Amino acid sequence: MQQHFPNTWFEMTHFLRQIPALSHHNTLTLLEMTPWIQVKYYQPGDRIASYMHWEEMDIYLVYSGKVQLWVGQVVKASFEERAKLSPKEMSALNGQPFRLVAETSTVLYWIRKTHFAHWPGNFAATTSPSEESLLVSSETVS
Repeated sequence: MQQHFPNTWFEMTHFLRQIPALSHHNTLTLLEMTPWIQVKYYQPGDRIASYMHWEEMDIYLVYSGKVQLWVGQVVKASFEERAKLSPKEMSALNGQPFRLVAETSTVLYWIRKTHFAHWPGNFAATTSPSEESLLVSSETVS
């Protein structure tokens, strides 16, 4: 089966509008968010990210698949399509270290807290050079 990576601006804004926490935003606001988003694919068991505290966390939107939240050696929760994982949702962990792991083949929208240019990785896979000039300032996305 071919895995689809939803990386056009139209697909990204359409998906963002389906997330309950983002559905009230207008199209222009959603378009302003898209340069911050990196589309990532994970196989079952892949570690997506680890955090020492929930305030460090980036924002993740589950496009397809399932993601598990691990605290220590215990699975605390499982999130499916259209789930939003953000510091606000993880604040109930009371400062405990945690990690996010792909439970199934998973495609995520990963919204970084800082500009992609400061991060290693495949930024070019989701943004063309002409689009890079449209990037918003390096303020925190909340």
